[in-house]
Amino acid sequence: MINRILKWSLVAIGTLSLAIVALFAFLVLDSGRDKDHLIMQSAPLDGKLIAELHQVITPMHGGPDTLYVAIRTTQESYGEKIYSRTYECNDFSAFRFEWNSLHDLTIHYGECNASPYDNPQMNASENKTWQSDAEWHGITIHYSDTHHKATR
Repeated sequence: MINRILKWSLVAIGTLSLAIVALFAFLVLDSGRDKDHLIMQSAPLDGKLIAELHQVITPMHGGPDTLYVAIRTTQESYGEKIYSRTYECNDFSAFRFEWNSLHDLTIHYGECNASPYDNPQMNASENKTWQSDAEWHGITIHYSDTHHKATR
């Protein structure tokens, strides 16, 4: 009887240990990849192009989160990046696309105040723009600051 209890206890402990190791391995491996989330899309009147705003969430212990804008044709799955910036807020209300014509796009954007202190030097580094193309395949791109300050 004691051998039977001991045997089942060891099986249960072994199974539980294996499950914990598998869960830990999954969490570690899954946290190592960037998480790309589509925030919004907009197409001009002819519907042949799509401008997309994406948020890339950096895995734990990594760098800052990034927003980027890509433009693609409706036949493509992925577009070309035309705009990229550091942005660690979850409020995207200041961002929008305005197609002025089939060949003229305005990207409206805001700032992120992720730090608890309103430090202009810190906010400047948190909102660093990495890429802002003025033209993409004959499309003129304008940028307009909405002066909206988002917080976490």
